[in-house]
Amino acid sequence: MTKARRKTRRVEETPSIEWEPHRPPKGGILRIRATSCCGAYELASLGGQYFVLRPTSDGGHEETGRGMYAHAAKVFITLASEHWCAADQPLII
Repeated sequence: MTKARRKTRRVEETPSIEWEPHRPPKGGILRIRATSCCGAYELASLGGQYFVLRPTSDGGHEETGRGMYAHAAKVFITLASEHWCAADQPLII
């Protein structure tokens, strides 16, 4: 007699978001896979790693969510969906 398999329910957790300076290695090609509405966040890949970039005030970038595509994409979706874009607001004259 065989036991029936039980389906387990996966609990979706909000990914941890910790920003650190983005220091790209020499060589390699940085590829932008997706961009938020106003460019505040970009899903990028470099050398088989995926991560989310955001610009800094000094012209550089910070990154978070480095790892496999599924993890970085989840971080990107979380950030982009919670992002408030000033460009979406009506102009008040």
